[in-house]
Amino acid sequence: MPVPYSNDLRLKVISLIKQGKKQTEISRLLEIDKSTIYRWYKIFKSKGNVKPKSYNQNQDRIKVNLGKIEEIIIKEPSLTLWQIARKMGNVTNVTVFNAIKKMGYSFKKSHGYIKNERKKREDCL
Repeated sequence: MPVPYSNDLRLKVISLIKQGKKQTEISRLLEIDKSTIYRWYKIFKSKGNVKPKSYNQNQDRIKVNLGKIEEIIIKEPSLTLWQIARKMGNVTNVTVFNAIKKMGYSFKKSHGYIKNERKKREDCL
């Protein structure tokens, strides 16, 4: 993913517009596309700032109930990711896979989901 323009540059563009400079002139001066300047100014007029979106806050991610997934796995350990996702509701099998991995389970085709710690203990004995 490309890195967004800095907030300082965005604020500089807005201040130049407020000083009366034309957006096409600013575009040539700072070597920024005109459509980007138009978009920043439109955002500034509606929101009052032009800060870039932060993509690391996980605001758009679906929150999964790990307890519910573990409950499903304990009741029916032979279910596939797709089947667990359908039981969970509005989640994908990738989301279920990531949650299962986060909980420390692994998948063995013949044995279903196995908690990694239990498997490690059994290997040591």
